[in-house]
Amino acid sequence: MTLRIAVAREDVMTSRFAISPLWELTQSLRVLARPPAGDEAALRPWLARVRTRYRRLAGRADLAVLHALQAPNWGADFLSPVPASVSTTIDDLLARVRATPTGQVDHEVAEALRRRPGMAPRVRRILASERAAAYCADLLAEAWQALLEPEWPTLRAILERDVIHRAGQLSSKGWAAALAGLHPQLRWQPGSR
Repeated sequence: MTLRIAVAREDVMTSRFAISPLWELTQSLRVLARPPAGDEAALRPWLARVRTRYRRLAGRADLAVLHALQAPNWGADFLSPVPASVSTTIDDLLARVRATPTGQVDHEVAEALRRRPGMAPRVRRILASERAAAYCADLLAEAWQALLEPEWPTLRAILERDVIHRAGQLSSKGWAAALAGLHPQLRWQPGSR
């Protein structure tokens, strides 16, 4: 599958690198929800440390609601708003999830239902309620405390170093170098504009 993202000069000029603790959390939940895969070699030490915590969390928290909003190759945007800056905190982001306009939540829930037609009726009811965004934010806060908060200082330091590295690549060699190594299928192709 090829995904092409076309950007104008203005888009590139206003792009920036940021760290999102909430994006890291939602992606962690994706990885932890599926059986271990061979392509996760770099994550093995972390997965070994966190799998038991994830199982305990899944036993007490309604993670099915969050997983329902993360279909393969798609996820509800309101679960992970774009951070305002490199220093945006998890609390800042959770407040933004709680404040998501109902229309946006409804639209993204409808898309999730389209992508997962067999969603459990209980999960459908929760996601159709006016409190869906707040319910999801509460689940995310609980997942954060159980899974990433204990390791966030180390993870954040790694991410900050990566931001500095990529910003240096961007300023000295351009976008192709800045994006190199992010994902094996991601590459920069300059257009004709």
